[in-house]
Amino acid sequence: MVPATRHSAWRPLQGRQAGMVMGSIMLTLLLEALDQTVVGTAMPRIIVTLRGFDRYTWAVTSYILASTIMLPIAGKLSDLFGRKPFLLGGTAIFLVGSLLCGAAQTIDQLIVFRTVQGLGAGIGISLVFASVVDVFADEERARWQGILGSVYGIASVIGPALGGWLSEYGPSLRPLVTDGARWRWVFFVNLPLGILALIALLLWYPGGGTARIRLNTGESMARRVDITGSVLIAAATISLLIGLTWVGEGSGMWGSIQVQATLGLATLLGVLFILTERRSPEPVLTCDLFRNCMFAANAALTFFLWMALFGMSFYVPLFLQGVLRVSPTTAGLIMTPFSLSIVLGNALAGEVIARTKRYQGVAVTGASCMTVGIALLSRMTPSIPLPSVALCAVVTGFGMGILFTATSVVVQTVLPPTQIGEGFGVVRYLGQIGGLLGLALVGTVVSVSLVGELHRQLPPVVTRQLAAEGVRFSAAPQVLVSPTFRHSALQRIVGAAAAHIQPGPHHAAHLAAAIAQETALLNHALAALRLSLALAIRQGLLTALLFCIGALLVALVMTRIPATNESVGGPDASTSSKRHTLSLRH
Repeated sequence: MVPATRHSAWRPLQGRQAGMVMGSIMLTLLLEALDQTVVGTAMPRIIVTLRGFDRYTWAVTSYILASTIMLPIAGKLSDLFGRKPFLLGGTAIFLVGSLLCGAAQTIDQLIVFRTVQGLGAGIGISLVFASVVDVFADEERARWQGILGSVYGIASVIGPALGGWLSEYGPSLRPLVTDGARWRWVFFVNLPLGILALIALLLWYPGGGTARIRLNTGESMARRVDITGSVLIAAATISLLIGLTWVGEGSGMWGSIQVQATLGLATLLGVLFILTERRSPEPVLTCDLFRNCMFAANAALTFFLWMALFGMSFYVPLFLQGVLRVSPTTAGLIMTPFSLSIVLGNALAGEVIARTKRYQGVAVTGASCMTVGIALLSRMTPSIPLPSVALCAVVTGFGMGILFTATSVVVQTVLPPTQIGEGFGVVRYLGQIGGLLGLALVGTVVSVSLVGELHRQLPPVVTRQLAAEGVRFSAAPQVLVSPTFRHSALQRIVGAAAAHIQPGPHHAAHLAAAIAQETALLNHALAALRLSLALAIRQGLLTALLFCIGALLVALVMTRIPATNESVGGPDASTSSKRHTLSLRH
């Protein structure tokens, strides 16, 4: 391991330079975080222009895949060669991807260009939190970690509305941006703001930083980069995320051949990756990193946190729309306090840690709030008032926001500067994997529970008398959340019933009676489906509660780990780790 070159010469930034650097980093993070939320609301209009409904979700999935792959790779490379060139490169790639996405002419082009955009976003997201170590002294970092974490909450609040507004009211710029293609501004809006951030980073971000190997020796760079490990972790991640995405979307179950094949391939590639990393001089993921008990516990805490976040944030809106029968707009308004409470939790935790120099008690507080919030949500019934749902979501979001900051502070505290990029990249990577795994597990519980509950709740007389089309539609939850789908279902059921009525003088009367009977039976079936969905989502949230309990137990274990736990990784790592670990006491 090459000794660090930064410790003696490094000084924290002051005044205007620190403000410009953090302003540009926050703007970069905001743009990259927004791109995960704005595209969802714009996709219906994008499909009208580009068509390709069968590849609808891949415009989002490709972005997530590419960004997740880059998290550990970019973090490690920034430790080796300094963060500035990778921050600049990641931002530039993101902007090029945004330009290409806005100019896409087919859905296939959009998917490819979203992948490019995701590669740049993954580099940036991996490094923005690590960059705090390059800019600020120890006592200021917790506060700024909280502020950066709040950016994600702000993006989740304004993202969906901004995507809808731009796709509907963005200015025309013929011939590229016509009235029907205003959605292109969802991507073009990144360009002016991103270019400003790029210029600020170029002018004010400090060079060198934590670099252990200088970029002017290309031969040394080629020899040190773990190409084999990078390829293996990328391939394993793609296989794993595709398998989990299929399960989470309901297009495949755990026992299906396609899911088992992808997860099996991911397991094989993961084993090969670990074996390769043990022999690499500069592994993408230093396995010995997990010998640091505090870092290992923090990684597990992050994993459980994201499992709970994904499991809860997908199914609570479904409960609101499918069970409580509110509109998507109303559901969004009810979930807005959840996002705002994450912002508040982030900022407050950063301030508390900065003042008290203690993070482990803060982590326990956050995990406790998250556990209580999801425990309350798991008790929701079809008669629960909407303000009660919002209040439970606020408690949950507040705890999650606290944990986001606490887990970031732990990484910068227990690792030396020469491992900060790798540490943040690994923790964020595990969070993404945990989130999709949590969504897949909760989704499986909800699907299985829904089938069982519907069998118990649907009266046999309704099943016998309802037309076959009605029985099929009464088992589809989308009939509860989509008026268009519900109207189409009713039309097809009535059509099937009318086909069995023989022509005659009383045809109209018989038809009206059949329509009334099928409508009444369908309403009974939908009431049973609504109750079944409520019970199934409660079971899913109880599964998410198990993730919260896991997070709470890990947070409690962290309070028992000595604050002098040392890192591994180089000649200077031990001394540096002591200095940084002791800067925040447990």
